[in-house]
Amino acid sequence: MEDVQALKPTIFCGVPRVFDRVYAGINSKISSGGALRSALFQYAYNYKLGYLEKCLPQDKAAPFFDRLVFDKIKQGLGGRVRLLLSGAAPLPRHVEEFLRVTSGATLAQGYGMILVLLKVVVDVSQQ
Repeated sequence: MEDVQALKPTIFCGVPRVFDRVYAGINSKISSGGALRSALFQYAYNYKLGYLEKCLPQDKAAPFFDRLVFDKIKQGLGGRVRLLLSGAAPLPRHVEEFLRVTSGATLAQGYGMILVLLKVVVDVSQQ
């Protein structure tokens, strides 16, 4: 994760195992922070998730909690990530939801036959 913080990417690509490690690392830091921090995080998480499920955009779902709670997570991913791309296999639902809420970035997944389609599009555009 130190490399990510140094590179400050705007697009973060990975496979589900990479995102699982990010999820596990963040959860371990939250649980080691004490009961008050864990409770604040869980309240902020549920609050923002509720508004995201009502189709509010990321920046309007919970701006107060973004600055107070989720900013450290964003900084851990470099601070500038706008798009998370996952490929090769589906992300577990809880990891996808967690990253959507905490990262402040759009998350997209592509796996299965989509990889074949991308190859065809790339080949066609090369001719």
